[in-house]
Amino acid sequence: LEATILNARIRKSYKKNNLKIYSIGDPGDLTYPYFKINSNTSAIKEIASGVSEISSEIKKSKKPLVIIGESALIGEAGQYIFDTLSNNITVITKMYPNEKTGLSYLNHFPDGSHLKTYYRSGSAASKIQFTDIKPHLTNIEFLHVTGITPALSSTALTTTLNTLEYCKDNSIPICLDINYREQLWDANTARNVLNKMIPLSTVLKIGFDEANTIWGQEKTPLDHFPYFNELHDGLTIITNDSQGSLISDGSETIHMPGFQVKVLDPVGAGDAFLAGFIGELYRHTSIKEIFTVSHAKKSQILKKCLIVGNVCGALTCTQHGDTQAMPNMIKIKQFIQKNRI
Repeated sequence: LEATILNARIRKSYKKNNLKIYSIGDPGDLTYPYFKINSNTSAIKEIASGVSEISSEIKKSKKPLVIIGESALIGEAGQYIFDTLSNNITVITKMYPNEKTGLSYLNHFPDGSHLKTYYRSGSAASKIQFTDIKPHLTNIEFLHVTGITPALSSTALTTTLNTLEYCKDNSIPICLDINYREQLWDANTARNVLNKMIPLSTVLKIGFDEANTIWGQEKTPLDHFPYFNELHDGLTIITNDSQGSLISDGSETIHMPGFQVKVLDPVGAGDAFLAGFIGELYRHTSIKEIFTVSHAKKSQILKKCLIVGNVCGALTCTQHGDTQAMPNMIKIKQFIQKNRI
């Protein structure tokens, strides 16, 4: 999901400042124009060493930004990039050197089942304060938060609520993904906290299984909508595995069927769905603007968002891994064309 949020920020900067954007490789349709350099990591080495034409462009820029993905750090050129960056980067984020880093382990078993174990409670991230976050809430498109952060510690809970309240008071849209993890807190505790968070959200995403676990069993996702629509004034999305997804704004509910794929690993499907949904939304409008368009146009856009979200979730299930399995727009479009959607 981070890539979707970052792409929205780049698009906003392009529209506001008419920025020059360069890409190594072909990432597909990013919703804004860019200059393609080539597809080799050696291009990064040339830029860093100053022999590329792009090097002079970077030097002339007041605030240049270079984004390097994980795949670029593979191989000899990748090692050069990593070493160069490591020696020239200053970390400005608050550090907790004597605290542990939160970890999660994903184990796959021969019978096809999997187990994900979390070691996040009491980690350095659980010490985060609102004062650490506030400087980053300027000129943002929206805030994305999950139900994992407030479960890490009482400090993280207070920080999360303070952040949500600040965004609500300053008309900053909030995207809330429930992401319930029973290893971090029980259903009753989660419900009490989430019932405080949901009224502050603009977009709420929850799995049907999560809704049943935390708020009580219902026969269908539709049965949960009245409760959540009463809790907040915004969009509520309920995903239901291969059965697809549903969205409601309180006046209309849209259901988009899922896709049948060979499932190797469902981990990360929910994150992929939401990334695809938000990414497609920003191809047409924004979280703020979706509530200002006509009813017919809003329905049309939301249907497209559900389709892309469902495709992302389905394709992520066809590979092992979490973020590594998430598809790009090229694969999404190929899947849509193949299935004649």
